[in-house]
Amino acid sequence: FCTGTGAAIGGLVEITSDLVVGIDWSEQMLEEARMKFSARINYFGWGDGARYINFVCCDIFQCEMFANTDLVTCFGALGHIEKNQQKAFVKQAHDALRANGIFAFVTAERPKWYQPRSWPFYIFDAIMKVRNWAIKPEFVMYYINFLLPDILELFDKEKWSSVKVILLEINGRKTELRLVMARKK
Repeated sequence: FCTGTGAAIGGLVEITSDLVVGIDWSEQMLEEARMKFSARINYFGWGDGARYINFVCCDIFQCEMFANTDLVTCFGALGHIEKNQQKAFVKQAHDALRANGIFAFVTAERPKWYQPRSWPFYIFDAIMKVRNWAIKPEFVMYYINFLLPDILELFDKEKWSSVKVILLEINGRKTELRLVMARKK
């Protein structure tokens, strides 16, 4: 979901043996992704990695063409999902997955407003709110968005069998990032 220029596609093709589909509402972003992966699009060869990559331009909230997917991901775009759409976003992921399929994304804990290192995030979000009030069309991008622990409440226990939060390390160093993996019942 929210593929953009395809930054996560490179990692997905390494762990996928069939099909990777990137969905985004921006045709310009998808065109850049297509150029990056032009050698793998519509490729039905043998060997490791995805044999087929497809990019679909549609509004994720109106895209009903995918079901029975093994894995739904969203990396780096959660700031574009408005708070009033977050529950619907999780529902879209749920609807796209097969039973036991996984919705995986990276987020973080809510930064503490009183820590100076958090101030740029809060200032940016405040500026974006003023900008969107004054300038139309709005551009939705917020850093203090889709964060733990609030997002865990979006996963209905009747529809998800488990939700795991894993601390991410990069090059052996702990980060503030968390990988969330939710499994559909």
